[in-house]
Amino acid sequence: MKPAHYFVAFAAALLSVSCGSENTGDTAPEVKTYAPAVRATIGELTDANPAVATRAGVVEDNPDYDEGEKFYWHDGDMAKVLFFADGNLNATPTELIYTAKVAGGVKSNTCEFTTTGSVPAGDYAVYALYPAYHWSKDATGYKVAFPSNNYITFSDASSTHLGNHIFMRADAGEVTISDDGDEEIDLDFEHLTSVIRFHITGDNSTAGSVELSSSINLGEVSTPEARKFFNTSAYLETIDGAGLNAPDADDQNVSKLELLPMVDIPFEKDGSTWSLDCWMPVFPTVGSTAAVRLGISTFITVDGGDVQQQFGTDTNPLTFDDELDFMPGGFEAGKSYYFNLKADIGGTEEPPAPTMITPAAIPGVTIVVGGNSTGNSNQQDLEGTEQYTASILWSISGQFDYEEEYSATITLTPREGYTFEGLSDEQLKQFTVNGVVPSKVEMDRGNLEVSVDFPKTPPFDVPGKTKIPSAPIMGLADPVSGEMPDMEIPDTEFYTATVTWYIDNNNSLDGPFGAGTAYTALIELRVKEGYWLSNKREDLYLFTVNGITPIVYNDFINGMTLSVEFSPTEGTAVTYAVGDPWPSADDPQGVVYSVSSGGQHGMAVSLDEANVAWSTIYNTLTEVDNEVDGQINMNWLRDLDDDFSDYPAFAWAHAKNPAETTYEYGKFNVWYLPAVEELQLLYCAFNGKPAQTWDVGSDPISENNDAKKFFNDSLTTAGGTAISDTEWYWSSTEALGKENNALQINYKTGFTYSGDPKTTARRVRAILAF
Repeated sequence: MKPAHYFVAFAAALLSVSCGSENTGDTAPEVKTYAPAVRATIGELTDANPAVATRAGVVEDNPDYDEGEKFYWHDGDMAKVLFFADGNLNATPTELIYTAKVAGGVKSNTCEFTTTGSVPAGDYAVYALYPAYHWSKDATGYKVAFPSNNYITFSDASSTHLGNHIFMRADAGEVTISDDGDEEIDLDFEHLTSVIRFHITGDNSTAGSVELSSSINLGEVSTPEARKFFNTSAYLETIDGAGLNAPDADDQNVSKLELLPMVDIPFEKDGSTWSLDCWMPVFPTVGSTAAVRLGISTFITVDGGDVQQQFGTDTNPLTFDDELDFMPGGFEAGKSYYFNLKADIGGTEEPPAPTMITPAAIPGVTIVVGGNSTGNSNQQDLEGTEQYTASILWSISGQFDYEEEYSATITLTPREGYTFEGLSDEQLKQFTVNGVVPSKVEMDRGNLEVSVDFPKTPPFDVPGKTKIPSAPIMGLADPVSGEMPDMEIPDTEFYTATVTWYIDNNNSLDGPFGAGTAYTALIELRVKEGYWLSNKREDLYLFTVNGITPIVYNDFINGMTLSVEFSPTEGTAVTYAVGDPWPSADDPQGVVYSVSSGGQHGMAVSLDEANVAWSTIYNTLTEVDNEVDGQINMNWLRDLDDDFSDYPAFAWAHAKNPAETTYEYGKFNVWYLPAVEELQLLYCAFNGKPAQTWDVGSDPISENNDAKKFFNDSLTTAGGTAISDTEWYWSSTEALGKENNALQINYKTGFTYSGDPKTTARRVRAILAF
């Protein structure tokens, strides 16, 4: 079994690799990229601006249907922004996902969007599509689609369910992103689909309850000339066009609005009349509407009995040249439509008068810190009583914690034949919970909502042990240029601690502190017998180091891991460029082929090389097959052969280090045999090409002899041997699952090969990170 290896979570960033220009031996400067700010606006349909017919966003907030549906951005909304370089719409654009940033409670049709991606400086034609992950691209163009079966779920009194079913496009026009990197792109979104509001009313003076259940089906009646005309997907005409192309008839369906859960659909009641508003998104109508008959069907439940209601049936269809003459072209993009539907439901016999519910304590509510209780999820059903059912909504989701105050709202729903109506305010306050009197009690459509603020939960304790006081950690010296780092912290009566140092939160430090460099100390603190740490994260942040508040990565009763970031050391850091001797011109041991962090860090290749076999053993599977990091391969192989005696290529690289040298991911100043992708990246630098990797059995790029000469001149000037562009070089990566083969690269073409036996002599070079 391959040995397990553990790495620090925040040390996962890879060193970037710079490659030179194809036309010169000089190394090209690193291409800078920028993430331009985006400000997005949902357009409003007005008489002065009839072309911007946008009714889009996340949540409806407009009670006046005459004004259409008005929406605003929600925090977390995501748009796909397309950057076409030099305005070439036939080229493949750079696609960045931008996310809306909206403060709580803010309702605006304009907000800022941010991204984690970036593009180089230049001129672009910029477009945007919303929502980001409902749009895809194939050979036909950009496509958007409703969920499978075109079913939308509606579950509350607003149009929240529309959410990502509102499809929009924005054209920012020509945008220039300069090296300043501070441009802001304005996106005015237009709505490509439609929104329908159904206002359903009924007159039912005797019904005890009225509930809308199942669904609203839109777009199909049984007459022969009727057809399905609501699309489930559509394409943009062009990315710079304004409309959607309807697909073939096979991609059409009935639009269905599912109404769930059935018992919770909110109704407005005024005497004997009830009403409900609900919303449905649809694509624009396909083709001509001359032969189309629109059918709308609902299911109404009255006192437990289902009554199907249909509007526009085969005997009384809704036609676009008569009943729907206000919309002769069917449903158009960017517009909202209002359907006022009347449900004709007969009455039932007057039910008997309900019994008033007896005020008493609400049973079944528990708070168990860290255990199974009604607090393990945000909302749960309670056991209730024979007179009512109950559910509880907690102020948190998840398990309860120690020394915290929690609140909950409990909803009591009368069972059939019972009511809360008629109870006095004093009687309502008798619905206590675990002896706690409610902070608020109010009626909501026949239900009783009881709000309760519970006392603070007890503190955590470990019997037989003493809690460690939260206090600064003493004895760790600040990084000083030229000084060796402290690797341990003096023990206290409470704990022991060890330290690992990292540079730029990435590579581990091996040697004295450098000048002008920021270091991070990772402290592993372990509690001594008889003591325990606080279970409160805010207490753990009080374990400061030299006045610095740490980042707590793991917190346990018996120990924790702290990360402390120090300011850069004094002095000027030594910086390198590609082609420079490393570590210095006075003592050259290698040549720099990649730089990062402004030249303070990077990669170097050895001055010399050897011609040796990968292994002296022909028929053995080592599983040393990491393709990214050669230090990992060196570490794995050492578990099989401590001194690499049967592996000449590895032994040659190891001999460049002190005998006791160990290998681990991200370690600085350690020579090792490169993994196959590292060997490919070295070939990029040698050949003056952008950094890239490629599959076994291929070569990716043409030769650049000027770049090769520049790199070899750097090696020979430093007293080294030129890289041969006619030879094969071994990587440290064994061919996956092959006992006899390892991966090698031809340094003339970059061709990567896995066919030769590991016992074959090939050239080898060592690399290191600095």
